[in-house]
Amino acid sequence: MGALGPLATTSGSVAMKPLPLLQTGDLDEACTRLGAVFRSHSLHFTHKDRTLAVSHSGTACGRVSFHRLRYGGHVRMSAPEMGGFYLFQVALTGPFRIMRNQEATDVAEREAYAVNPCETFSKDWVPEGDQLIVRIDRDVLENFARATLGLGTDRPILFRPTVVVGARDALVALKQYVECASTFPVRLKREVEEAAMATILASFPNSMSEDFARPARGCAPYYVRRVEEAIDAAPEADTSLHEMTGIAGVSMGLYYGFRRFRDTTPLAYLKARRLDLAKARLMQADPRATTVTAVARECGFTHLAKFAADFRLRFGRPPSSVLRFKGRDD
Repeated sequence: MGALGPLATTSGSVAMKPLPLLQTGDLDEACTRLGAVFRSHSLHFTHKDRTLAVSHSGTACGRVSFHRLRYGGHVRMSAPEMGGFYLFQVALTGPFRIMRNQEATDVAEREAYAVNPCETFSKDWVPEGDQLIVRIDRDVLENFARATLGLGTDRPILFRPTVVVGARDALVALKQYVECASTFPVRLKREVEEAAMATILASFPNSMSEDFARPARGCAPYYVRRVEEAIDAAPEADTSLHEMTGIAGVSMGLYYGFRRFRDTTPLAYLKARRLDLAKARLMQADPRATTVTAVARECGFTHLAKFAADFRLRFGRPPSSVLRFKGRDD
């Protein structure tokens, strides 16, 4: 299988790198470029008219990449077997015919189709065919899905051989968002990558669709509970999101686990527990022997004005009133 070339990233990084635009009429040059981006394959003409006008560009966010591809001719792309990644293909203009495990399916303009790893795959293009193709590494998508659902490591994702109507607008919007998000902080780029995977899982029917459709369970998965227990034990500790991920034991999905099962985020949960601790200590403190500032710092807050605003928002009163009146709820 060909390497991902200029779009390649390490598994622990989140990068947004544009792939230089390729425009060529040479069949071999197109095959070499796209073999490096996706995997090795064959490419040949299917009509007597052997014109070709290939245009390809791509942008990556971590190990999710978005590609715009047009051959401008009647060609067939054939791969003996897919590599370790999924492909999600949207016909922006013009139809295409896809052969997945030797079963042919016609996909019309504005429709989409998914191909699983380790499947034989070929596709017939027409001159007007212009496609958006999303490539996601298998381990990244499966780990994200299992972590979000709180499942074990033995559940693969298989996308159904179904033409999908309605995925076009969501994927086009995601591609534009990724292209515009190149200046985001690294932490936010990770969330863009996860948002892309969540959109894919919601848009294309797959073996976990029913699990995602069920209402959130009352009992959060183990990795959410691990982080909650660690925070509850020492909310004043300087615990970063990276450390929370280590405590959880999952590389992805912690944010969505908290959103789904707790309707909050890991950092918001940490702040809420710190505010609860601060209120409890203020209620027990002697106003003659301590200050709000001292208690706030003990509980892990460094920005005192922000602490006071968050405290008032959560409890409906300023922290100074809790200390002054020793916690009376009047």
